[in-house]
Amino acid sequence: MYKPEVKIENGAAIVPINIEKLQSEEVEYNKVISYCEKGNFQNTKPILKNLIQNNPTQSDYYRIMGQILSE
Repeated sequence: MYKPEVKIENGAAIVPINIEKLQSEEVEYNKVISYCEKGNFQNTKPILKNLIQNNPTQSDYYRIMGQILSE
């Protein structure tokens, strides 16, 4: 589970964000969407499973997996 690091400095909350990880996830997510739009669910599932494993708090990944499984 992802737990953000929060620091309080001079009365302000500081929450570092791993931009590289987010960008990498976005590339993979876009592949998932592209494959789904083409009905290519076999290629989609492994990518989606990896995304869920790396970021289990992202509910949209579960929604898409549910739609794939219902197909």
